[in-house]
Amino acid sequence: MLLKTSIQILIAILFFFCLQAQAQWVNNPAQNTRIVFDTVDPVHISSTGDSKGGAFLFWEDNKSGFQSDVYFLHIDANGKVSFRSDGKRVSELPGAKQNPVSSPHLFNTAVVIWKDFTRNKAGDLFAQKVQNNGNLNWSNSGLQITRFDKELFDYSLDTDRFGNVYITYVVRESHPGTNFRIEIQKITSDGNMLLDSTKALIYKSPARKSNPQVLSDESGSAYIFWLESINNRMVLYSQKIDSDGNLIWGKKNIAVTAPEQDIISYSVKKINPSLIHIIWQPKHPERDLYHQFLNSSGRFMVSGWGKKVSLIPGQKTNPQVIIPDSSIIVSWTNERNKDKDIYIQKFSKTGKPLWTENGVAVIRYHGGQFGQRMISDGTGGAIIGWIDRRIDTLNADIYAQRITSKGKPDWDSAGVIVAAGFNNPKSYLSMVSDERGGAMMFFNEKREGKNEILAQKIFNTGTFVSHIIGFDAQVEGNSVRISWYAANETSTTEYTIERTSVTDTAIAEWQHVSILFSEGGGEAKYYEHYDHPGESGTFYYRAVQSDIDGNLFVSDVIRVNRMDDASGIVLFQNVPNPFNDETTINFHLPHETKINIEIFNSRVEKVFEHKDETYPAGNNELVFSAEGLSPGIYFYRFQAGDFVEVKKMVIAN
Repeated sequence: MLLKTSIQILIAILFFFCLQAQAQWVNNPAQNTRIVFDTVDPVHISSTGDSKGGAFLFWEDNKSGFQSDVYFLHIDANGKVSFRSDGKRVSELPGAKQNPVSSPHLFNTAVVIWKDFTRNKAGDLFAQKVQNNGNLNWSNSGLQITRFDKELFDYSLDTDRFGNVYITYVVRESHPGTNFRIEIQKITSDGNMLLDSTKALIYKSPARKSNPQVLSDESGSAYIFWLESINNRMVLYSQKIDSDGNLIWGKKNIAVTAPEQDIISYSVKKINPSLIHIIWQPKHPERDLYHQFLNSSGRFMVSGWGKKVSLIPGQKTNPQVIIPDSSIIVSWTNERNKDKDIYIQKFSKTGKPLWTENGVAVIRYHGGQFGQRMISDGTGGAIIGWIDRRIDTLNADIYAQRITSKGKPDWDSAGVIVAAGFNNPKSYLSMVSDERGGAMMFFNEKREGKNEILAQKIFNTGTFVSHIIGFDAQVEGNSVRISWYAANETSTTEYTIERTSVTDTAIAEWQHVSILFSEGGGEAKYYEHYDHPGESGTFYYRAVQSDIDGNLFVSDVIRVNRMDDASGIVLFQNVPNPFNDETTINFHLPHETKINIEIFNSRVEKVFEHKDETYPAGNNELVFSAEGLSPGIYFYRFQAGDFVEVKKMVIAN
C-alpha cells in the first residue's frame, strides 16, 4: 500500500512538472509551438497583447466532459508559458461558462468577460482581471455584471489609460413588453462598479438589438454602438456617455447607416479621443463596404451615408481595421470568380485613399485566402495573417505578409507560410504584436484527431525564431573563414564560435574560438571571423547564439578539411557522412607513398580493403561504394608507412 501511494505521488509530481514545462518558439511551420497542454475541444480562442511582446490567451473548453469552462494563459515574448501550461480557469463558479471576450489592461494584466450559467439558466455576464502570473484580481468568482431578471445577448469591452473598464451589452427584460436594452457598466481597476441601474441604461425599446461595441475616449467618457432592427432592417446607431454615465448626444440616438441598408456587420476603431472610424457591410448582392468618420460632437466627417471603401469588382467581406498612426488601414476579403483574395488600403483621417485608388492585393493566388487578421508593424504598415486554401491543399494552411507604410508587400510575394500541418483543419486565427515589428499568431489545429492550440512567432524580417542564417565555414589559405547572417537580434545577443575535431559532434567537447557581440536592430546582419587551428585535419564549426534571457540557438555544424603547407600526412573525414551509395575518403601526402585502406563493420569484420597502392604527393582521394553493405556504423583504417589513423563512417538507410 505504501509503495502504491509513493508511485501515485511520484506520478502527480511528474504531471505537475509537465504542466510547468515551458513552451518555446520553434522554427518549423509544419510543427509550430504547442502552447496549451491537455486541451479537449478549445473554441472561441482569442489573444491580446501585454505591451511587452507577450500575450494573454483565452479560450473555452469542455475538459470535464459535461460543461464548458473559460481558461487563460500568459506567454512571454520567447514563447514561454508564465504559469501552468494547461491554463487556469477565470472563475471558480461551478456553472458552465461560454464565449470569452478580452481586452488588454494595465501593468501585465488583461480583462475578460464571459457568459456564466451558474445562477441563471439564460446566462449572466461576468468579468475578471487576470495577471501574467496567473492570479485572479476580482475575487475567485469574478464580478457579476448582469442579474437573473434579464436575458443576456451580445457584449463587448474596452479599457482606458487609467485602468477603467467599459462593458456594454444587450439584455432583454423578463417582464411583459420584452424591451431590448443597451446597457453599459464602468469598472475601476480595483473592481468597483461605478454605474447604478439607472445610469447603466443607454436605450431601450421593443426593437431587437445586437452586436454592441464600446470605445473609451481616454477621459472617462465612452462611445457606444449597436445594431437595431427597424422595419426588418438592421440599422447602426451610436451614443456617447460622460464619465458619470449621462447621455451626451441627447435621448435621440444617432443613426450611422441609411434606413434602407440592412447591416450584416460593422467595426469601430478610435483614431484619437475625438474621432472614430466606422466601417460596415450592408446586405446586398454586391456586398460593398462603406466607412464613415464620427467626431466627439456626434457629427459625421463624410457627407451622406458614408463612402465605399473600394470600387474593385467582387463581394467584400471580413473588414479588418487598424490605426497605426493618424491614418487608417483597412483590409478585406474580395471574392470574385470563385477566388478569394485579400486587399488592403490606407486612408487619411478624412477618408482619402493613400495607396492605389482601390487598394493593394496582399496576395493573388488561385483558391481561397480568407479569415485574415491584421496588426500594426510599428512603422505605419501592417502585418496580415490569413487562412489559405490553395488548389493543391485539401485543408487550409496559414500565411502572413507585411505591407510597408508605402503599400508594398515586404516578404515573399506568395506570402510566408506560418502553419503548414498537412491537411489539418485550422481555425480561430488571432494575432498580437511582438512590440518589435513582428507578430505572435495563435490558432486551433486538429492533429491526429485532437484539437490543439498552437502558435508561431514571425519577426519583422519575415523569418521565424532561427536567427542564424546561412552559417558557413571555408578554408582560405591556412585559415578558416567562418561567416553567417543573423536576423531578429536584440542588443543582448551574442555569438560563441566553437570548434571540434571529433567526428560525432553530438558528444564532442567543443572548443571555444571567439565571441562576437550584436548591436541589435531589425535588419539582417553579416558576421565573419577567421580561425587559425594551428594544425591540419578535419574540423567542425558551429555558432551558438544566446541572449540575456538565457535563450540559446545552435547553428548547423559545418565540416572543413584544413591542411598546413608544411604538414605531413593528413587523413580527412569522408564526405558525405552519413551516406547511402558512395562516399569519398580524402588524404594528403607530403611525398609519394604506398597506402593501405581497410574498412570494418561494427563487429570488427573487414568488409573492404584497398592494399599497397602508391599515391603521389599532394591531395588524393578514394571513392568507396556501399553496394552490398547493410546500413550501420563502419570504421576505416588508413596506413601510410608508420602513419596509422582510424575514423568512423555511417551508411544510412
